[in-house]
Amino acid sequence: MVILFILAMLQLRAVKYYPVIDIVILMTGFLCLVSAVVTFIASRRIKIKLDEVGTRYVEGESLNLSVNVESFRFCPDIKISIMRWVSQTGKKRKIRLRTKDLGDDHKLLIEALTPGTYTLDIDRAVFIGYFHVLRIFRRIKNNTKFTVYPKPEEFDYDKMPKFRQNGDGITTMRRGDDYSEIYEIRDFMDGDDIKYLHHALSAKYGKNMVKVGSKSERIIYLYYIPDGISFEETVPHLRKIMYLCQNKKVRENNSFCFVQYRGVWKIIINDRQLYSFIDQVYADHER
Repeated sequence: MVILFILAMLQLRAVKYYPVIDIVILMTGFLCLVSAVVTFIASRRIKIKLDEVGTRYVEGESLNLSVNVESFRFCPDIKISIMRWVSQTGKKRKIRLRTKDLGDDHKLLIEALTPGTYTLDIDRAVFIGYFHVLRIFRRIKNNTKFTVYPKPEEFDYDKMPKFRQNGDGITTMRRGDDYSEIYEIRDFMDGDDIKYLHHALSAKYGKNMVKVGSKSERIIYLYYIPDGISFEETVPHLRKIMYLCQNKKVRENNSFCFVQYRGVWKIIINDRQLYSFIDQVYADHER
C-alpha cells in the first residue's frame, strides 16, 4: 500500500506523463488484491488445532507441544498470537507466540510445570498476507488437556507401619525361614542352627544369640495422608507414594501399599491404580 501511494504521488507531480508508472500501479494493486483474497480464503479454510500431548508427564520435564496446521497450497504466513493454559489451581497464564517460537514444524517447547492438571487453549491466530498487505484475526476454539505427575521422592519407607499377608489374610510379621528380613534376635536354644548365630551381639552380651527369620509373605505398607491439607501440602505425600509404589525392591517382593486418603483406604498394586489414585486427588482439589 505504501508503494502504491508513492507511485501515485510521483505520477501526479510528474511534469511528463509516464504510462509505465500506471502499469506498475495497476500490477501492484492487482498483487495486493490477490494477496488479500488468498489471505482471506486461507483464514477460513486452514484448520489449526493442538495435538494431544502425552498423558503422563513428571514434574521437571519440558513439554513439546505440536500445533497442527492443515496445509493450504497458497498458504500465507501464520502466527498463533495468544495461547493460554489453565491449571487446577485456577491460575491463568497467557503466552504470545511468534513464528520463530513455533519453528518450521510448528513445535512449541513449554518450560517445566508443577504437578497438576492443565488445559491449553488457543485463543486466536493471525494470518499475515503476502507483502504484509493484510492481517486477518481469527478466533480459534481448540484445546488439549494433560496431567503433570509429581516426581518420586526417595525416603526411608522401611520405617513405615507395615504388615505381612499370608493365605489366611493380613497378619503381623511371623517367624519363618526367610532370613533376608530378621524377625527377632533371641538367646540360643537347643536345635538352633549355629550358622545363624549373631556374632556381634553374642560377643557383646557374653552369650550365644541367634537370628530368627521371618515368614516369606507379602509386605503391606501403610501410608497416611493428613486430612484437610491444601493441594501444595498434598504434593510431597504424593511424591513419596510414587517412590514407594514404583520402588524395585517393593515390586520384586510382590508387595503393595495401602493409602489412607480422606478417611478411606485405597489399595495400590500397580501403575494403573497409582495414577488413578493421583488423578482422584487432583480432581478432589479442583472442586
